[in-house]
Amino acid sequence: MEVPMKGIALQTLNSSLHAVSEANNAKPSNEVPDLICRLRRWRSASEYGELIDQKLREEYHRFPLDAFAAFSFDELCKLKYSTIMMMSRSVDELFGNPKEDADFAEHEVVRKVENSMWRYSFAGDNWNEVVEAHTAIRNFSLDFGSEFEIRLDYTTGCNQFGYSQFSRTFLDGVFGFLVHHKGVHVMTIGFSVLADRKILLQQVQLKERLGNRWLYKLSKPRLELVVGAFLQSFPKHKVYLVDGRSLHSKTIGDYRDALHRTEEKRRRSPHDKDYVEECRLLNECLSHLSESKERITRFYADAGRFHLGEMLESIAGLRYYKIENNVAIAA
Repeated sequence: MEVPMKGIALQTLNSSLHAVSEANNAKPSNEVPDLICRLRRWRSASEYGELIDQKLREEYHRFPLDAFAAFSFDELCKLKYSTIMMMSRSVDELFGNPKEDADFAEHEVVRKVENSMWRYSFAGDNWNEVVEAHTAIRNFSLDFGSEFEIRLDYTTGCNQFGYSQFSRTFLDGVFGFLVHHKGVHVMTIGFSVLADRKILLQQVQLKERLGNRWLYKLSKPRLELVVGAFLQSFPKHKVYLVDGRSLHSKTIGDYRDALHRTEEKRRRSPHDKDYVEECRLLNECLSHLSESKERITRFYADAGRFHLGEMLESIAGLRYYKIENNVAIAA
């Protein structure tokens, strides 16, 4: 029986965002046309009394999703971005409630871009950078061949890394491109979006340790192809590749912490077979990682024809090197 691919098919991200003038970058709602008049036409607007005439532009966050039925995807995203207030529950659920169906996650993808920028950069007043990153993610392509397909996934909640929403894949960044070969998930590309047009490429990891015969179908080493795809798909961004040695150290630490927590749960519930199995798997992963330090270090140090340039200041315990596209070595 064929297992369906999990994650968001990029072609289902049909709706686009649009840039605003620099003056409205922090508050793109200023460029939503006829905001007050359109909300006045909402059938239940009279319930809000004098608010309609006095403070509508500042108080629209109080209105339920029904009030924005005539607004486009881009316009509603601009309104959500522009207010520091929590919007009504029906609107917040559209953007932030975990989606079981990946085909209905368009609004949540925008929220994850914004949250990634905030979590890594503490920045939230640059709508046009959100637009650029969202556009790049929607249009991302990987030159692996016709047998390969990409799905998008991301961490749950506001996590900077961790298990993903749709496939329960562990991501080293906020987002993950899940690469499938003939419908089977074979590789994970973890990345995060930062302010000031930066992308952290944090993970290029095979799904399985053995049996990856599909690698022979690639025209170049997989890391070189992935780096090239990010540079092409994010043309306005500076792309930084994780340092393999620091990634290995952090991963070892994360697995040890996870093992410690699971062992505590097992001690409290000694007959729970799930905890026993989880401890076994974590110990197995730690053993494999302990033997992989040099391999991981070498892998991330060689981006093929792309040169690793200046080091970015350590972020969350990891070092990154800027990919220098303009000094690429001839293939």
